[in-house]
Amino acid sequence: MRRVRSDRMLKSEVRKLRRLLVAFLLQIEAQVHPWAYGREFTVYTVYGKLCIHVWEKEPLGVVSSAIFTCFEEPGRAAKHLDSNPFTGKWNFHFERQTAEDALASFVAALRPILRRAS
Repeated sequence: MRRVRSDRMLKSEVRKLRRLLVAFLLQIEAQVHPWAYGREFTVYTVYGKLCIHVWEKEPLGVVSSAIFTCFEEPGRAAKHLDSNPFTGKWNFHFERQTAEDALASFVAALRPILRRAS
């Protein structure tokens, strides 16, 4: 049996994080789109459209303890956030922690930039 590295999030916590993330995104009424490996959610921020990928299939058995996001307007977001100015990637990688703590970290970064509905 393979052991999980001590600094990695447990697979059970990664799967729980996915469930919690989807529930949060549905709660804030993110748009949902099918994607080859799961679902892509779209939210609108003060820096433009942000796509959030939720992996539900694990290609090659890889379980990633990250939340992958990408801004549609990379340069605009990068002026204000630690995102890639060329690709728009604004990813969140988590080490050994609970799903609740990981989601709280992501939500704390996302909430202040969400565009408020008019």
